[in-house]
Amino acid sequence: MVKKLFKHEILAWLRVWTPMQIILLAVAAFGRVWQFFENDSMTYDIIYGSAIALYVVAIIASIGLATVFGVVRFYKNLFSREGYLSFTLPVTPAQHIWVKLLTAGMFSVLSLLVVVLSFGIFTAGELFVEIIKALSYIIKQAIPLLGAHLIFYIIEFVLLIGVAFLAEYLLYYVCIALGQTFKKNRVIGAVGVYFIYYIINQVIGTILSVIIMLLAETDFFLAIGRFVEENPFETVHIVFCVGLVFGALLAALYFVITHAVMRKKLNLE
Repeated sequence: MVKKLFKHEILAWLRVWTPMQIILLAVAAFGRVWQFFENDSMTYDIIYGSAIALYVVAIIASIGLATVFGVVRFYKNLFSREGYLSFTLPVTPAQHIWVKLLTAGMFSVLSLLVVVLSFGIFTAGELFVEIIKALSYIIKQAIPLLGAHLIFYIIEFVLLIGVAFLAEYLLYYVCIALGQTFKKNRVIGAVGVYFIYYIINQVIGTILSVIIMLLAETDFFLAIGRFVEENPFETVHIVFCVGLVFGALLAALYFVITHAVMRKKLNLE
């Protein structure tokens, strides 16, 4: 049943996601074709500038669509009237969450790949060659300097992005789940929960910043500073690993809360 649910979720995504990607690629292709008519006229500059602006907007819309549709899909399919049907299926709340999360993740990655493809189309030619040369030069300079650290940096960075994605989506999920426990105005309740979280997050961040400023001259922080200066490469690994652990703990917390609400506090009325 989970496979059928996953298949249904993919089809629902494709109906909304595909047209946006076609538009993005079409805008990129138009921008590239227009470059063949390059000249010093004002008409060319205006149209080319508009094509660049439209291309940037299309990229933002393409990436933003994945997040927005993933959140909307989670709400409508599980906490609106569709929820009556969704929760009659032989699927656990945890499986519902994972199907939504994995599908959103898959299409988010696909969106990024389409953006890269569109960039290749838009810059095809001399500009694209120059970009590749620049990236190759940077990599060649980084390999002797970083050595084996570079490979681990890339792995850690990719994992960190993946964990950050999970935590971000699950944050939206937990806000929706808590918001639907309100008797009325559940969407407003979900938004309210998010803003309360945001305010608490900002307060905690401000307090930590003040504490760090006050303790900056203590022996403990001076020792940390010396360690960073003496071990810059290892420090980057530590930062990445701390971020991974912290992000994983947050994601796990959001998942547990969302799952608990869906099991014990589900309100579809």
